[in-house]
Amino acid sequence: MVIDINLLEEKEQPNRLPLLIIGAGVFVLCLIIALFFWQHQALEEEQKLLSEEVGALKTEQTAYQTIDQNEEQAQRQQLKEATQQLQATVFPTVALVENLIALLPERGYFQSYTYDDSGFIDIEVRFDSLQEVAAYTNALSERNYATGVEMGSVLTEQTDESLNQFEYRPRYIANYTVTIDKQLFREGVADGADRMEP
Repeated sequence: MVIDINLLEEKEQPNRLPLLIIGAGVFVLCLIIALFFWQHQALEEEQKLLSEEVGALKTEQTAYQTIDQNEEQAQRQQLKEATQQLQATVFPTVALVENLIALLPERGYFQSYTYDDSGFIDIEVRFDSLQEVAAYTNALSERNYATGVEMGSVLTEQTDESLNQFEYRPRYIANYTVTIDKQLFREGVADGADRMEP
């Protein structure tokens, strides 16, 4: 039997565990860095898309605002024109009738009236005396807005014969056709009662 004697020292096996831990750490670190880089790229891409979307929305909003402003201006213009047209066609008949009634004597009153848009007003008025009829006709003729005053007829109201003739006086009914200058009357109404005088 042969005996083998080895006088050389045995080499120790290097401990690879720290290298494996360091390698695994570097690998995990690289993986984390790659993940962060990938998320950063995804976020940048998403931010770029959102910025483009915001830009498109702003452009669209500006276009809508321009369209809305144009439509609003067109609607305002239409309303303004409609208002002007209405003001041109609407005539203050209440003010006209009030002005004509103000000219009546104390016991005179309108029995009926009809206003035509062409500027004619037909009125039927009741009076106590013929002097009142004449005074009212004169007052109408002196108005600056009355360009023509025509008295159609003056009728006497039929009285009951059983009434005392000295206590009861018959009333007179006068029919007038008055031509109104609409523009002059509108100006008179706009400027106040001073312009309504002769």
